[in-house]
Amino acid sequence: MYNYKRKTTLSDRLPVFGKIIFRLGIILIVGSLLAFITRSFLLFPHRFTDSSMAPTIKKGELIFLSPFIRESLLGYEKMVFANLPESSALSFAGRIYGRPGDKISIINKKFYRNDQLISNKIVNFSDSRIFDTSFSNRDNFDEIVLDKDKYFILCDNRDQCMDSREYGPIPFSKIIGIKLGK
Repeated sequence: MYNYKRKTTLSDRLPVFGKIIFRLGIILIVGSLLAFITRSFLLFPHRFTDSSMAPTIKKGELIFLSPFIRESLLGYEKMVFANLPESSALSFAGRIYGRPGDKISIINKKFYRNDQLISNKIVNFSDSRIFDTSFSNRDNFDEIVLDKDKYFILCDNRDQCMDSREYGPIPFSKIIGIKLGK
């Protein structure tokens, strides 16, 4: 007697080489979909197009950001990305130097938090001039106390960027990403 097994699935109908190609195609589609979901919703890659965070992050360097932000993660000097207070289309990178309730001031390029001088070796100043607050808040910033849910964010390359000195304190709702890793 002749016993004939009917081929019911696509994988059964293809020859061995076809089965390998079929499986590789499925793996590539699933892998691409997972990569797209990860890069779109779990990790945000960002390539720096300016030198606002130099010397720690150079122009052209790629970093990864997480959109999952809790206030407990926002410690001092933690690098974040934030939208400008008046626009959600424009964003900037910087480090948190002031948290809710802190008293902040800048006097002749020296940063003070709660009346204590905060020195930092990663800060870069490329201009020796010191501007008065009537011209710019870059080098002198009048004392403020941060309200609830407000953060003071500063770039590393202080003379070549705009940050909370120009935009003011940034609300927690405007912080869109936190740098992963160091």
